[in-house]
Amino acid sequence: MGIQILGPLAVRGTDGVELALAGPRHRKILAALLLQPNRLLSTSRLIDVIWPDSPPATAREQVQNCVSLLRRQLTGSLAGVDIVRQPTGYRIHVDDGMLDAVVFRGLVRSAELCAADGDTERARELLRRSLLLWNGRVLEDVDAAELAPAKIHLEELQVCAVIQYAKITERSDRIDAEFLADLRQWISLLPYHEGLVATLARLLHRGGRTSDALDIVRDLRRRVRDELGLCPGAEIERLEREILLGAVPGDVSRNGEDFQQLRELLTSAVEGLSQIAQLVSHIDRRLAALK
Repeated sequence: MGIQILGPLAVRGTDGVELALAGPRHRKILAALLLQPNRLLSTSRLIDVIWPDSPPATAREQVQNCVSLLRRQLTGSLAGVDIVRQPTGYRIHVDDGMLDAVVFRGLVRSAELCAADGDTERARELLRRSLLLWNGRVLEDVDAAELAPAKIHLEELQVCAVIQYAKITERSDRIDAEFLADLRQWISLLPYHEGLVATLARLLHRGGRTSDALDIVRDLRRRVRDELGLCPGAEIERLEREILLGAVPGDVSRNGEDFQQLRELLTSAVEGLSQIAQLVSHIDRRLAALK
């Protein structure tokens, strides 16, 4: 893969060596062009990316100079990539297979077609290949507020691909160590995404790993509270209650300590709900029978 934007911006020449791109302005321009490959971007748009508030009088000349240097770097080290100047702006031409984001989209589209044709195993394979292209947040080392919507759009496609991969895997009973490791890795790239965490927690719970499921839900709650200063969404709150409810029949079986711990969890997590009160009463009776 010659150019990577599904993570830090990286451009590798035909020899596999990463190019030392020029300064922050050059990187912002290249990032903007790569987010819309083979499409025209106006010079005004590129100016906004670099100077969102107060562009200098020489902004157009500076953009032109930056693009000229970028073009020399790219065409001198990488086949199949070129920046084309047009009357109102610039377009980066990227051959098939050169840009990871284009390859990602193509694999996801192919997976959708396979799934529609009933070939879920092939769809699962293509989705996994597409997701393995990711190496972090989109252009995570390029700080440009004007590019945020395009970055978010790509990451939303990643989330959809992960969830679809999880659903296909769940239906095919292929929930193995490799799959769970994949899901944890992708969650680490999007650590605050409640939908992904909820998907992993449900799969762990259904696979009998209720303690692990509760751990990742509570870890998300802690991180959202401590690092973002926010409360978790309704989905996470509801999921934790459901896991606690589902854990009672299968997990309460060994000794009084287990019963006591579960009683405390249930009481603190969902105090005031009549159904939980009934469960706590049931646990109390079981505790008394153990004494």
